[in-house]
Amino acid sequence: AAEAAAAAEAAAAWSAAPPPTPPGEAGSASTSTADAAVEAEEKVPATAVTAAASAAAAPPQSPRAMTEAEVRATAQAEGLTLVPSDGETGFKYVHRSGSRFFAVVSSDGHGKYLGTFGTALEAALHVARYL
Repeated sequence: AAEAAAAAEAAAAWSAAPPPTPPGEAGSASTSTADAAVEAEEKVPATAVTAAASAAAAPPQSPRAMTEAEVRATAQAEGLTLVPSDGETGFKYVHRSGSRFFAVVSSDGHGKYLGTFGTALEAALHVARYL
């Protein structure tokens, strides 16, 4: 109940008309009704601004990991070959970090980071696309 009363009070404060402007100053008698309407629309309650800022600050949702069948079908459709390896992940240039996999292709002593992926197969697909 207290929140509803506070919200109603805030809404009333925002809808209240601004104090009159003394004659001769900007916005006096020459201000049209249309200008006043535009000015009223520009006023947004703080709660609406806070909600919009919270929504904008929310972290983006990560895409779901591709299934093995999807990765293999994509590689075949693109004419790519996944490069096998005897390493832990089973693919060359693919490494494990906890429950995720990352791809780093190295050449001439420099590593090119290709990203972090949900499966070793997805990482291998990106390696194949890079090579």
